[in-house]
Amino acid sequence: MNLFRNEKNDANIGKAQHLEAVDAVPVHFSDQLDFLGGWLGLDRQLYHLDAGVTLDAQVQFNRTFNGTGILGPNYGVALEASAFGARIIFTKENPPWVVTACDCYDDVKEYVASLKDPDPLFSGYLPLLYQTFSCMRKATDDGIAPPLGMIASFDVATLLVGMENLSLAIKLDPDTVHLLLRKINRFLINFAETKASLFKVKSIDMLDLYGDNAAYLSRQDFMQFVAPYNKAVYDHFRNDRTVCLYHSDGNLGHLIEAIPGTGANCLYSFDPHTDLQRFVDAIGDRVCLMGNLDPIRVMRNGTVDDVKAAVRTMLAVGKKARGFVLSTGGELANGTPPENIRAALETVETYGRY
Repeated sequence: MNLFRNEKNDANIGKAQHLEAVDAVPVHFSDQLDFLGGWLGLDRQLYHLDAGVTLDAQVQFNRTFNGTGILGPNYGVALEASAFGARIIFTKENPPWVVTACDCYDDVKEYVASLKDPDPLFSGYLPLLYQTFSCMRKATDDGIAPPLGMIASFDVATLLVGMENLSLAIKLDPDTVHLLLRKINRFLINFAETKASLFKVKSIDMLDLYGDNAAYLSRQDFMQFVAPYNKAVYDHFRNDRTVCLYHSDGNLGHLIEAIPGTGANCLYSFDPHTDLQRFVDAIGDRVCLMGNLDPIRVMRNGTVDDVKAAVRTMLAVGKKARGFVLSTGGELANGTPPENIRAALETVETYGRY
């Protein structure tokens, strides 16, 4: 199958992630499901559960938009929570969602104490991931990278017990929160090791952690309940060439300087609410920045001229970082005009050279 990859763009992404010089700014759209849903009229349930539908939609995106999209299984936030026994809801209109296990704060302590370590081979929807990847790998002659990304521990915790309940526990019973995060972290490491073994990955050179909800925390709580757990996962697998990606499209303005302390060396599809210049000034010499074009205000609601102007501004700022990839701050939204995506690509082609 012709996957329509842009080999030069892919190579430049890899160099930028390692803070190496490139001749032109690369482009990457991290997750285009919401856009694909409207553009192709997709049944979201089939997209997540049928490997053929997933792959066909992703390939169509790459054919149309110069190989700048993702390729591989996609289950949103469902996998990790399902492994702990959470009920998952699939619908035709939306990505899969997690039914919170705790109705109120008073349920949290007992629930956390009862949680058992999931089997990283057979728990929840994990077998579906393995089967889907095997189908995709066969259909593409091994043309798809193994899906090693995971929801970070704090965000899995919010899915399991609820953000409000977890926030109360942080203040009223932090020991229970740490116990929950330790259990989740242990699973994440086992999950990544299992995937590496099944997919015959000898060395994990790229590991993604996704943590939107962590952006709601204060800097102090972030450093206590997020940073050490993310860092433990990264450090378990890190080698001299490992790209440790962290994604959060929440407002990170108060957390920018804390990002390197999480062990991440690449901030991925991040925070469209905060000016890119702040990230470049604070961490642009240490962390590759893949972002942070506004997917709603600019890409979906803006005109072609708005997109071109925003991209030119971002290129001027992003080029000052040691590693920069133009991306959106979160996924492309349903209703984004295809001409706006093309306008972004054309602007980078014209003004993105170093």
